[in-house]
Amino acid sequence: MKKTSRATLIITILALSITSRGYAQCTPAESCGQISCLFGPTILNNTIWSTSGYVASEGILFCSSAQNDLWFPVLSDSSGKIKLTLFPSNCESANGLQMAIYESCSTFPIACHGGQQNGGSISISLTANVTPGKVYYLMVDGYVGDICDFTVQVTGILDVSNISFVTGAVFADLNFDCIVDSSDVPVPEVPIVASGLFNAVTPADSLGRFEFVYPAFSALGFNLTLDVWDNDLWELCTDTFHINPSGGPDTSHVTFLLQPQDDCTDMRVDLSLPPFFRPCQYITIPVKYANQGTITAENVVLDIAFSPLGMNITNATMPFDSLGDTLRFFLGNVPPFGVGYFKIFAQILCEGSVGGRTFCFSAHIFPDTACAPNVNWSGAHVALAAACDADTVVYFTLQNTGTGPMSSARQYTLIKNAAIVGSGMFQLDAGQDTTFVFAADGATWRMEAEQEPGHPGMSSPSVSIEGCGGLSPGFINAFPQDDADLFRDIECREVLAAYDPNIKVASPVGAGSNHIIQANIPLEYTIHFQNTGTDTAFFVRLVDILPITLDPSTFRPGASSHPCTWRLLGFDTLEVVFDPIVLPDSNKNEPASHGWFEFRIAQRPNLPTGTILRNTAAIYFDYNAPIITEPSIHTIGELTVQVDDLPANPEPGWRLFGNPLYDRCHFVTSKSEQTGPCRFELYDLQGQLLRSETFSGNQFTFHRQGQPAGVYAFRLIPARGAVFAGKLVIP
Repeated sequence: MKKTSRATLIITILALSITSRGYAQCTPAESCGQISCLFGPTILNNTIWSTSGYVASEGILFCSSAQNDLWFPVLSDSSGKIKLTLFPSNCESANGLQMAIYESCSTFPIACHGGQQNGGSISISLTANVTPGKVYYLMVDGYVGDICDFTVQVTGILDVSNISFVTGAVFADLNFDCIVDSSDVPVPEVPIVASGLFNAVTPADSLGRFEFVYPAFSALGFNLTLDVWDNDLWELCTDTFHINPSGGPDTSHVTFLLQPQDDCTDMRVDLSLPPFFRPCQYITIPVKYANQGTITAENVVLDIAFSPLGMNITNATMPFDSLGDTLRFFLGNVPPFGVGYFKIFAQILCEGSVGGRTFCFSAHIFPDTACAPNVNWSGAHVALAAACDADTVVYFTLQNTGTGPMSSARQYTLIKNAAIVGSGMFQLDAGQDTTFVFAADGATWRMEAEQEPGHPGMSSPSVSIEGCGGLSPGFINAFPQDDADLFRDIECREVLAAYDPNIKVASPVGAGSNHIIQANIPLEYTIHFQNTGTDTAFFVRLVDILPITLDPSTFRPGASSHPCTWRLLGFDTLEVVFDPIVLPDSNKNEPASHGWFEFRIAQRPNLPTGTILRNTAAIYFDYNAPIITEPSIHTIGELTVQVDDLPANPEPGWRLFGNPLYDRCHFVTSKSEQTGPCRFELYDLQGQLLRSETFSGNQFTFHRQGQPAGVYAFRLIPARGAVFAGKLVIP
């Protein structure tokens, strides 16, 4: 993120952008957003309060209508339940009180009592399941505006005499004055990082607000910063706030202001799927989209392509056009920081032929163009396509769909199941393509290609095809999808007869039994859960202690099945809370009994070969003992080169003379257009590369140069066209 100042701003009591109030002055707030202190049971339970002098809050979500509400923030204890009872007295109209308990200022209450007529002498109570150690908001209001005195009896909250509280907000400063005013726009969901005295990350809510609780009576301070932004379109007025504890309970407030730097849209899309599919299964696909740009994205269009064979799209909560295997959604205009949600409903067919197959959904939101493309970019865009012809032939097509020729030769790699079986170089003019053809043998084939240097975004072209001439299941998800650009999201799932519904899955899964992935490949995890009990679950909590091999600073939340909140504690413990969730048990409503939470995270940089990434999650239904998922495991490494499966050149153009090789052998092609660069590679039969030479032209001579006797595999990799591969015998 671009920042105007790298200096840390030391906050004092008199600073304009942060305020502080001691607990001796603590009074109920007029609205949830104005809260400036925490209340403990001592002061709450031993004070006479009144609704006199308070007015209705605007925009409050409540089970009735707010008239003269006042607010008490509290901190939940380890019991997991807050019980609030009100005892009204001296009510002017004898109607009494109403109340609610909130998890967030911007959400519906988790417990609510709408009061009653003539309730001026009647006590009322609420009980809510809560997350231990989290701030909640108690709201008290006069029923139909009644003015009452009242006392409180509250249990399940902590003594806050040794606890301090930081509240804050994030706004877009659209008038560029670095001063909080009514023209500023709330910025939701951006993560705020606390580091120093304690470490934690929490996102701003839908109104841009956040909070941290920390120990009082400490001489150590800590910093508040915004997490790294995913674009350079916004600049902070102040990048770091330093909180200096006062030596006792205290409440502070900070405001981060973001200023737009360029007029640009930045659309993102995220979708999520169950961990696996089952034949006949009805599935729900939540879709989330957002604009993190600085201007309104006009006429936004979202295309979602899907596997049409073996699946039916039944409905969606947003109108769409059906374009063959693509659903097109017209989303209208999306303002800066605008967020939208909808769901797609589908069914996996019941035919036995779908078993083991992998079905994919690919989302692409428009506009998707970069505001300021790299001036050194040639305009070339490398794209890949694959097809199966009559269950006998697999086609791969490498294309340059851009506006300019490729500036240099780039490499492609061909993978069969979980082994590399070919690679080569290619260089294409604008609009040019080249095709590779292989005999179908039931394997899952994959091709990867390097993108043009300087290409905007993070595209890494790849395409996979399975089920051609047979089926080798489980390999499509072994490798990354080409969805690193945030305007794309690709999710694929295998069809299984049965699976554990409480599971943590990763994408990519990794290749082979050791789940091999390369270093520096980012991971997408999804924690799935299902209520298989005998009653509705109203509260689900997920806890995931991230391994040291993952970089928590790169954590990004993704789609979830239901509304939820998340936070990182100590930078390594992810806590996700669905409250309330109202998850029916599987016996009453199997399709609705599932839930999940998805997130992206990067590896620590340059992990050495052999490093194991192991991660589990704990799933709490209501307040039962946790279900611990089986571990998701990866191993850092490289794919093997399977020389026995090197594919033959589909268009034989090269010929080999001098095999067996005594001193030298010659490779010759009759293709007059063949020019360099080409590469010759020699392997032993275990797939280890022994020799590599580069040449140009229509012929090449390979010299033995003391190479020991034996049987070897070779690959001749032309700049254009397919690989010429085979065996070479040295007596």
